[in-house]
Amino acid sequence: MTQEADLLIINENTEYQSRYQKFFGSNGFNVLTAQKAPQVLDLLQKAPVEIVLIGFKKPPAPNTALAKLLDLIKDFDQRIEVLLVAPKFSRDFAIKAIQRGAADCISEPDNLNAILTPLGREFQALRALLRPTWS
Repeated sequence: MTQEADLLIINENTEYQSRYQKFFGSNGFNVLTAQKAPQVLDLLQKAPVEIVLIGFKKPPAPNTALAKLLDLIKDFDQRIEVLLVAPKFSRDFAIKAIQRGAADCISEPDNLNAILTPLGREFQALRALLRPTWS
């Protein structure tokens, strides 16, 4: 049976996953979570994910495992929007991540409500453009 999902949260920290899953689930998103990159392709094949939210305590070098993960997601479906969330991003990191396929790099707010605006903007724009072609 295929699960419904709008949002896939990737983070190795289970507390982070749980916090974000509860928050976004209570705000109308269908949420899946993954801890490691190998789980991602399996989840993408099982559920219609529209946005992937990748969280970090500290952003990795953009040409490492993150680059492979962005490639994996974009090779699976170019329509999936990827948002990166961390306490802080360098300008160089953000530029390289966006060049690699991320839609945006968001500084993790103290209040999760602040993340709904950029996430909702990506979500609504994607649905408005692509939902008719997914039927």
